[in-house]
Amino acid sequence: MTETTERIVESFVRYYLRWFTNSNIKAKGNKEIDILAIDQHGNKFWIECGITHLKTWALKSHATEKDYQNIERKEGMKKAWRHKNSVDYFISCKFDDPKLKEKLKDFNFVDGSYTKIIACWQVKDENVIKYAKSKDIEIWQLKERMKDFIKDIGESHYEDPILRTLQLVKKL
Repeated sequence: MTETTERIVESFVRYYLRWFTNSNIKAKGNKEIDILAIDQHGNKFWIECGITHLKTWALKSHATEKDYQNIERKEGMKKAWRHKNSVDYFISCKFDDPKLKEKLKDFNFVDGSYTKIIACWQVKDENVIKYAKSKDIEIWQLKERMKDFIKDIGESHYEDPILRTLQLVKKL
């Protein structure tokens, strides 16, 4: 089952931007691609979501030592990500993951043919956007984009539960 925040991002991409989407794509090693999208011009996008409303979870540029924890594995202690709120995490565990890159080929997404996007609620500061851009990654701050999305939702009855909920929230 796709996380609610991923469904919100997919609804934004599908209904507001009017892009074609595929989500929750499973790959080997219990890996997953959140959303693949193609716009009206054939441009391709790989979107990963890291969304929470907590200020302490604002997306930051670099991982720190606090972002890791030691976990015990059969082969001994291993460092693992504790917090998934840095651009570094998305690069290491998503965009550069060989299993996910292999899965992309099934959709004709090959290196250099798509834009990488991290959808988050907010960023820690403007340096996050600069750092991501230096790594060829776009940052979408959903906190800002949702305002236009909700404003654009019309009076039609939507079967999509995300759109229906946002439409009702708009009426508050």
